[in-house]
This record gives sequence, C-alpha cells and structure tokens, in this order.
Amino acid sequence: MCFAFGINADTKCYEPVVKRVGCLLKELEIGGRLLSDPEGQRPLKTMMRQLVTKLNAHGEYQIELDLKGLAQSMVSTGISIRLFPHYDNPSEIRLYDVPVRKMDFEAARIKSSSSEFQSKVASETVWDMVLDKVIHCMDNVNHVRRIARLAQIQEDWVILALKHLDYFGCINLVDIFQFGNIYEPQYRLMCLYRSARLQRECFSYVTRDGKVGDIAMDALVQMYLTIRNRQTVGEWIIEQKLDLDKFDIRRFIMFGIMHRLLKRIHCYPVVCGPPSLQHENEQERAATESGTNGIKAAAEATSEAKEESAAEAKIEPGPGAETVNGTASETGASVTENPTHSQQSIQTTPTPAPSAPNAIDPKLLNMLDGCHHLDEISVVFDIDTATLKDTFKEYGGIEYVYH
Repeated sequence: MCFAFGINADTKCYEPVVKRVGCLLKELEIGGRLLSDPEGQRPLKTMMRQLVTKLNAHGEYQIELDLKGLAQSMVSTGISIRLFPHYDNPSEIRLYDVPVRKMDFEAARIKSSSSEFQSKVASETVWDMVLDKVIHCMDNVNHVRRIARLAQIQEDWVILALKHLDYFGCINLVDIFQFGNIYEPQYRLMCLYRSARLQRECFSYVTRDGKVGDIAMDALVQMYLTIRNRQTVGEWIIEQKLDLDKFDIRRFIMFGIMHRLLKRIHCYPVVCGPPSLQHENEQERAATESGTNGIKAAAEATSEAKEESAAEAKIEPGPGAETVNGTASETGASVTENPTHSQQSIQTTPTPAPSAPNAIDPKLLNMLDGCHHLDEISVVFDIDTATLKDTFKEYGGIEYVYH
C-alpha cells in the first residue's frame, strides 16, 4: 500500500495515519496472511478505495475488514483513522520581537461568547487574564518588552502567552520598524509577481484601509524590487521620492517580512581594538601642550619681575627728597614698597586635561562581541539606536558588521 501526495502538499498530518495502517497490515499478515493469500486481496482493495474516499471527504475513516475463512482467530477487525491538524512548535520569541495580529481577536471573543458555556458565565472568564492583557497591548508596533511594561506583567509570562498564540497561527513575529533599518529582497519575491491573489492581499494590506488611491497595484509590487542592500529605508524613500500619504510604509515592509519577500539586515557592533588607546594619546598630547604653555608663562613672569626690580634699584634720593617707608620721593609723592617685587612667587595654573571618554556599562561592552545586533542591545538597555551609535563613535574602536 502506498500513499501518494502532491509535490507541495503538507503531509505531516498523514504521517500518523500511515504508521497506523502499516502496523495494521503487518498484524493482519502475521495473524491471517492477508497480503500473501489471494483471497485476502479482495477485502484489502475495498479498504484502500474507502480509505482514500473517506479521508479526502471527511478526514476520518473506520476500517472494518471481514476475515471469515482467512483466519480462525481473526474473524473481523477494525480500526479508526482520523486526521488531526499538525502545528509546528512555536518559534523562539525574543524581547525585541514585534507580534503582529493575523486574526480579529474581538470577533473571536464574540464568537466564543455565543457558546452554551458562555451563556452561563461572563465572557471574560473564558479568556486568560494574561492573554487578554497581552492582546489588548498588541498594536503591531510594540515589542515584547514594551508590551510587558504596558500590561504590567512579567516578561516570561508575556512570552508564554505569545507562544500560545504563535502555536495556533494567530500572530506573526517581525522586527522593530525604523527608518534606519536595512532590507534586501528575496527570491520569493517572484511569487508576488506570479500570484494575483497575493498581489490583491498586498494591496489591501498596504494601502490606507484598502482604499484605492493614486498608487497602482503594479507600482506597489515594483517598489519591492527597488529596495537595495546597504540602503536604509529612509534613504530609499528619499531616492524613490515616495509619497507616504498613498500607502503605509510600515505595513509595506511588514508585509514583505511576513511573506518572506524581504530579509532584515541586522547591524552587529564589534569591539575591534583597544577603545581607550586613541583617548589616551589625545590626553597625553593635551597634557604635553598644557605643560609647555605653563613653562612659557612662568618664564615670562620671571623676566617681568626682574625688570621691575632693576628699575626700582636705579631710584636714588635727591637733596630735597623725603624718605617715606624707606623709599625716596623727590616730588613729595609717596612710593610704597611692594613686597611682591622683593619676594616674587610664580604660580602657574595648568590647563585642565580633557575629560575621559564617556564610560560604557560593562554589561553593554560585553554584548559588543558580534553576536548581538543593535535592536537587541537597544531593547535590553532601553536606549535608542541613534544614541547607541553616537556613544560607540565617541568611545572609539567599535566597528559594525551587517548580516
């Protein structure tokens, strides 16, 4: 017996069925020689036709075989076969992921309230409290950590609730949208050109409330090809001279990520050398210049003091001169001795050295190993990416790897 499927069919839900039918045939052959006996092939062919028909039509089948005359110990046998939906394990959810709704949760709430159980109790009791708060804070913009703060729930609980929604295909996970992000088109972009249904879905999702504006569907599809690697979204908008009033640029990028038409190129900061070497050289150079200026100022002050002392020594009392405080005065004017000339003390104030570079948190510095991109660092330390880049530039010795 062989199960045949289409080349693009999802066969995961059929794998348990194949195993159960295989075990059944093995037991029938051992106990009643169903496959080797020509008389047993007739009920087997009937079972195969009914199995295909019932599974395709109803997703379940009750196998019943009449084995009279084939095996004394097995007069009749039966087994229930049913197809169950297969769900992949939820993907890993990080604090910087943005959950995007794929369904209307309010409509699902109304539908669940029409059940018999909901008619007896309040509708709020069926929805988990954590899940209800998380859904309320999901606006397709907030990342996981922000949702946890808005809902005032522990981050682990929020991640667990989002995994529950992701397991049943209720949400998609995308990156944080910023105009400084970099994307590149993928090979799956050809599916958008070949599928009219996907084009209509894209147009309805990207345009404002699905309304037909001045932008055409073909032009909207063509814009995905104009996105180039190593070009930020902001630079791409300016280069293409796009009118953002005609469509939602955030939903445009989000649709490409969810359907794997675009790939996010992340920026990974890496410490490539001694970050303080450059600042130490600048500090030593400034200290050297400060010391040289101090020596020059001291020499000038000393020479001026010597000249003033020599000028005072040349003054001699005349015939009608009076002595006031031990100093000669010919015109009757008093000249008071300045003790600073006789006891000259030279004091120089050195130029203050430049302040040290902005200190970086050691925890942040440990994340600059090429394994953490800017989105993750920004969310973990609650610092925007522009401020992070300015801090890294001032600190020095940090390069960026795009992948």
